[in-house]
Amino acid sequence: QDYPSGWKWMRAAAEQGLPYAQNYLGAAYSSGWGTKPDPKAAVQWFQAAKAQNFLPALNNLGWMTLRGQGGLTPDTAAGLKLIQPSGESYTLKKK
Repeated sequence: QDYPSGWKWMRAAAEQGLPYAQNYLGAAYSSGWGTKPDPKAAVQWFQAAKAQNFLPALNNLGWMTLRGQGGLTPDTAAGLKLIQPSGESYTLKKK
């Protein structure tokens, strides 16, 4: 796995505003894929993708909100509100 090369291209795509890349960087910072875990950076990237209504980012940000990670205040109602659209989308696709 070539994390430095992957990071270079994924960051470039995220900075260009591609929500898939923004969500990926959020997940990488959240989990420590190829970098030191940084929950605050994860939240920032998830929020950037959320601003474009990218459902996986809403889900990821919702879970971080539920847990109070990345400087977020733990909030069950707000977390579930973020997670709900991605769950509904999955349910609709399965029918």
